[in-house]
Amino acid sequence: MLDIEWVIRYVPIFISVIVVSSYGIAWLVYLKYSQTDFRRISVACFLLPRLPLSPIRVWKINIAFFSHIRFILFGPALRILLQHWKLRIQEKNYQRIHFDINYGVQKNNVLDVYFAGRQIHQQQQQIDASVSDKPVIIFVFGGSWNSGDKQIYSLLGSRLRSCGYVVVIPNYTLYPDGKITEMTNDIRQVVLWTYTNIKDYGGDPSKIFLMGHSAGAHLCSLTVVQSTLTLLESRSQTSARPNKSDNNTTLLPDESRTNIANTFASDEELYQMEPLPNICGLVLVAGVFDIFAHFHFESKRGVEEISPMARVMGNSPDGFSSSSPVIILQKIRNSLTIDYLREYLPPNVLLIHGEKILGCKIANSSVLIANSAITLVQSLN
Repeated sequence: MLDIEWVIRYVPIFISVIVVSSYGIAWLVYLKYSQTDFRRISVACFLLPRLPLSPIRVWKINIAFFSHIRFILFGPALRILLQHWKLRIQEKNYQRIHFDINYGVQKNNVLDVYFAGRQIHQQQQQIDASVSDKPVIIFVFGGSWNSGDKQIYSLLGSRLRSCGYVVVIPNYTLYPDGKITEMTNDIRQVVLWTYTNIKDYGGDPSKIFLMGHSAGAHLCSLTVVQSTLTLLESRSQTSARPNKSDNNTTLLPDESRTNIANTFASDEELYQMEPLPNICGLVLVAGVFDIFAHFHFESKRGVEEISPMARVMGNSPDGFSSSSPVIILQKIRNSLTIDYLREYLPPNVLLIHGEKILGCKIANSSVLIANSAITLVQSLN
């Protein structure tokens, strides 16, 4: 009898606490992450925040929240940060890392260079002949386009340096300080800076590889594809397009340019953008190459409104399309022979993904990434 009374008295309280806590966590997450760029329907709801009411969505947000907390507390983040500062102290004796070099005018436009030579003064490096002309890796970190820092990847930079590479790890503009245009512009500036200056650190500017993880892999691939379009346009004035049906027309005919025009804000931007130097290869780890597919995946998880991805990409079908390397390449292939297109793209592309990503089994995010990667490879072949 007492057990039944206990159940009747305390179970409703326990359930109420769970419900209130779940909604409280979900609403706090929404207040923090989903309000930016939110267009309210009318003046009447101007003061009302964007909050979820569906219990299913609230439950999904709580799952994502606690997964993220578990990763922070029990993942490698704190250990890696401590290792970074330990490495930074140790490197003072050897000075094989040049920290916080400005490559642009924005506040986040700084990069670190990991190289084999020794530094004499702040502005002078002594590079032995035996360690010159090394291949160069530019690593672009991920973090959902709104988080991350180059110092987290100092161990990666040191490891790649020990394997014989000169390594460049930049910071770049993150959301909400910028969106996809600012991000790809930053990656472009990093590549141009590297091409111009990396010889001073023992690197070979003709052997530059772009490596990216997650959002970083997306930015690397998108920047290279956009540069390819720029190069095609710049040479269309003097070269004939090897079209499958007509060899005497311009490199990019009107119908093809209509298909890919949304990649840039305007034709003027396309013409004014400086093409990148030759990139020897891409190493893309767990990247996002189809924004539509990834948005669908986020929607199934119930996090598409707190994820910055849609807002970073313009929050529209045109924005999603112009930010998807797979879709852009498929459109280009409609007008150009694949053999000709290969001449403008990196000759080597390595795509990497794992069976588990942040605890998601292969049936979920890994399959999405794998399918997207396969589509990207098919677009290049």
